[in-house]
Amino acid sequence: MSSNISVVIYEGLKAPSDDILEFLDSLEFVPVQHDPRWAQVYSKLDNEDFYILVACEDSKIVGLSNFTVFNGPLGSIIHANPYMGYGGCSCAPQKESEVIHALMASLLKWAQKSGCITVSVGTPPFSEKLCDSYIAGLEPDFVYRKFYQYNYLDQHPLEKMNAKHRHMIFRKIKNAESSNVKVTLATTPSQLESWLDIYEGRYTEIDAKTLPRTFYRALWDTFGPAGKAELHLAYKDEQFLGGDLFVIGRGIVDCFSNVFSDEGMELHAGFLTIHKALNRFVESKLKRFNWQSGPARGDGVYEFKRRWGAVEGEYSILTKVLGDTTVFTSRPLAEVRNAYGLHFVLPYSLWENK
Repeated sequence: MSSNISVVIYEGLKAPSDDILEFLDSLEFVPVQHDPRWAQVYSKLDNEDFYILVACEDSKIVGLSNFTVFNGPLGSIIHANPYMGYGGCSCAPQKESEVIHALMASLLKWAQKSGCITVSVGTPPFSEKLCDSYIAGLEPDFVYRKFYQYNYLDQHPLEKMNAKHRHMIFRKIKNAESSNVKVTLATTPSQLESWLDIYEGRYTEIDAKTLPRTFYRALWDTFGPAGKAELHLAYKDEQFLGGDLFVIGRGIVDCFSNVFSDEGMELHAGFLTIHKALNRFVESKLKRFNWQSGPARGDGVYEFKRRWGAVEGEYSILTKVLGDTTVFTSRPLAEVRNAYGLHFVLPYSLWENK
């Protein structure tokens, strides 16, 4: 590792955001999770402290990594950019390994000094070859492998399919269009609230945890005006059917949340919104479409993405233990999950009392 690399840790809102954005804009692929403007989002949330590690060489930024400290009732943990699925680093080309090592080493030192019990970092998408660098820098006690699904956007995914599969998709798209389903981009807070109503209702039906409404509002207020978040909504006449929230990085767009009413699903509104969104992103010269992860291979969510030609990638959640984890594992898993929400604390397999 180069001895010229130094790392500074900033409280999120105090970071040199313009310099960081200039660095990120110089890179070909950057997931939106690494954008420093997340500091504005997490500042609106309770018990969440956002930080940015910035690596420099000869006074020039060569890498960065975002993370949050969640101050839970059983102790503080680090979950690098919770809610967004990934953490990790953006690095200058040809310097990835040494920059990752420097950033992860600095993160560990800071976490130890700050009394955090665990540190969890999700490696970013499209960085499978760098996983060993993260492991070398973080020296995790646990490595949890997960899949994500994606498409390359050198052309619309439908154009890559054989005739049979393309016809199956187009039939659903035409069904939505013939039912007078229209797609529009959200522009008002009331549209976001209507979408959140469906989101919360749907997740309640399947007994799944929802992200805080405050989080979505802050995401929309921060990244919508910057052109980094788009909410694509489907309507049948005046009836709202649901939609898809996309977050946009450099060269990469994530399908972050998609929810529809029962009627919206019956009318295949989701196929139409995705079709139109993919057209838009191809035209915008974005290169990679990240469907993100899902509950399990072979379920309905997985199969929906696979129908669009999505293939699998792998990312890892790396967890380093720095304190006494019995404060977590001595309690029922349900109690810990309730206290820490959707923050990754430890692998569920460690709990005997679930």
